[in-house]
Amino acid sequence: MKFITFAACLVFVSAQAQEKLWYEKPATKWVEALPIGNGRLGAMVFGGVEQEHLQFNEETLWTGGPRAYSRQGAYQYLDSIRSLLFQGKQKEADQLAEKHFMGMKSAEGEKEAWTAAMVAGKGLSADPSKEVFNDNGWKQMPVPAFEGWETQGYEGLDGALWFRTRFELPENWNGKDLVLDLNRIRDFDRSFVNGHLVGTMTGNDPRTYNVPASFLHPGSNVIAIQVLNYFDKGGLMGFKDNSRDIGLRTREAGSGFVSLKGNWKFLVQDNNPPAEPRYQADYQPFGDLWIDFEDATPASDYKRELDITKALHKIAYTQGNNHITRTAYVSAPQQALVYQIKTDGKKGIAFHTRFTTPHQQFEIRQVNPQTLQLKVAVKHGALWGIGQLFVRVSSGKIGIHNNQIEVEGAQSATLILTAATNYKDYKTVDADPVALASNQLKQASQKDDAQLLKNHLAEYAGYYNRFGIQLGSSKLA
Repeated sequence: MKFITFAACLVFVSAQAQEKLWYEKPATKWVEALPIGNGRLGAMVFGGVEQEHLQFNEETLWTGGPRAYSRQGAYQYLDSIRSLLFQGKQKEADQLAEKHFMGMKSAEGEKEAWTAAMVAGKGLSADPSKEVFNDNGWKQMPVPAFEGWETQGYEGLDGALWFRTRFELPENWNGKDLVLDLNRIRDFDRSFVNGHLVGTMTGNDPRTYNVPASFLHPGSNVIAIQVLNYFDKGGLMGFKDNSRDIGLRTREAGSGFVSLKGNWKFLVQDNNPPAEPRYQADYQPFGDLWIDFEDATPASDYKRELDITKALHKIAYTQGNNHITRTAYVSAPQQALVYQIKTDGKKGIAFHTRFTTPHQQFEIRQVNPQTLQLKVAVKHGALWGIGQLFVRVSSGKIGIHNNQIEVEGAQSATLILTAATNYKDYKTVDADPVALASNQLKQASQKDDAQLLKNHLAEYAGYYNRFGIQLGSSKLA
């Protein structure tokens, strides 16, 4: 899961130390989005025309819970570890440190029992490894994905999955043994060809499995792979060098290669693997805010920028005869994310806005005719959080349907987002996130756009303007 939290983005570009980052098109991936934040609440803004995307998080949403992190008596082993290192015995030193010196890990779930249950087919009505298995109702996913299935829209997905695909056996391969080259799979796999197990492995080592000719037949053949991902990136990762494909070949040089790159069918068998023991908890994203605009007219004169002197994200473009501007920032005084949309068009703007989240445990509900609430709970942890989104408009209509705030015919609209968790301190998790997020939203929503912006700029200037440096200038020859 990706994560962010920002006090400010202090980046200077070009030799003239420009104080704005600007682009002529929207971001297409997370690393191209621009950050806003106040140190506690942060977001990455993508700046799409037809669809805006803000991925947001809050600093206290982590996995795990209050527990002892320090290993008692660890100091007694320091001299022994040092002695082993001085003797060049790195492995022995690592083992001793792991056992007696390093901090305490979190509790491990019943990994062996869960793995055995997945291999035995728990949760399945039939065996997906079989050639005749009916996978017509399965979804599809691009394979391979070197950075894991998270890059294919399945961020936060861990557990047991099945993948299936078909290939045509070349006529000149009939009666020949093949090599199935899958490269990396995270973390455990059982790979089948036409229902026959050809290999299984745990870890990051490349998978290269022999396929006997007796397992194959002319025409269409089926490959089925069960993948168990316990934590972090998962799936058929393939080669880092994306010019190389996973696939099949014979043992004879120059006999050809059948690529298996493409859309594979997949099924989630179980997305709740046991907890992995961890030295440290993991910072978590909170959710995603989407704004879907109804005007599909192509945009011109598009520009998005991050003004570092003011901690303001701005987007401007023209659709037909309408000029549209959007301004986003995270206010420290109000502890809220503010997103303002304005148009000079007579018809106004129309959009609907909604929450999504990568967390499996979540709930979205209407608080009042202008406010949505997102509730999330982390997997294998004690923390849960509340995000609240309020929308107000000048003129136009506003309403909530199917957990989406819908706006029509507005000359301007302001979205205000707050978020909080039950974290109180490192050993206490009994704070009331509903009350915290609601109070922050109430205070922010009572201020008009001008006052919100004025408060934000005044507070930010007090930090940004504390220091400056002038390096002079020089003329290039």
